[in-house]
Amino acid sequence: MNGGVPPEVRDRFRSALVGFLSKDGDLLGLNVNERSITHCLAEHLHEAFPDYNVDCEYNRQGNETKRLPVGPTDCRSDDLDAVTVYPDIIIHKRGVQDNNLLVIEVKKSNARNCSADNERDINKLQGFTDPRGEYRYKVGVFLILDVNNKGQGTVRWFIAGEPLGEPVGIADMLADLPAPVCPTGRPQSEAARQTGVTK
Repeated sequence: MNGGVPPEVRDRFRSALVGFLSKDGDLLGLNVNERSITHCLAEHLHEAFPDYNVDCEYNRQGNETKRLPVGPTDCRSDDLDAVTVYPDIIIHKRGVQDNNLLVIEVKKSNARNCSADNERDINKLQGFTDPRGEYRYKVGVFLILDVNNKGQGTVRWFIAGEPLGEPVGIADMLADLPAPVCPTGRPQSEAARQTGVTK
């Protein structure tokens, strides 16, 4: 495994998550479609990573369709009606293979087939971050958002095709967020109260 999550990537991601929870966290309680959630989160990620492209369900690798072996079969990303291989959110530079920065899979805590879907998403993140693979994203994130408790859930980081430790609670991850990174510009403790994140 190659080291940990680059601090700048971690802090920008955390800043976007605080922004999402404070401005759009009500979507979780409304139990909207996962795609609505990832779209809103991507808007906050775009603010946090202005020097990159932030895309949802992006299915291109240059001019080709993304393909990745997941489990026993090859899932195709041009299968628009069923299971997809393209990630929920990517942060990259379109058309530049060496700038695949962050790949994110998002799940709601009440998703159907949660166990199987989680395993599949973990396999996808391992494939997308594998330094020997075709995509070589520098960092992967598996984010589970609790639909019953705004600001709760877990984050699991992936580096070099492997999970980086165990999942971390969102409240724990945001607890030491430095004030300058907070989207509100206020001290983190106030930002945490605003998002509803409690330990």
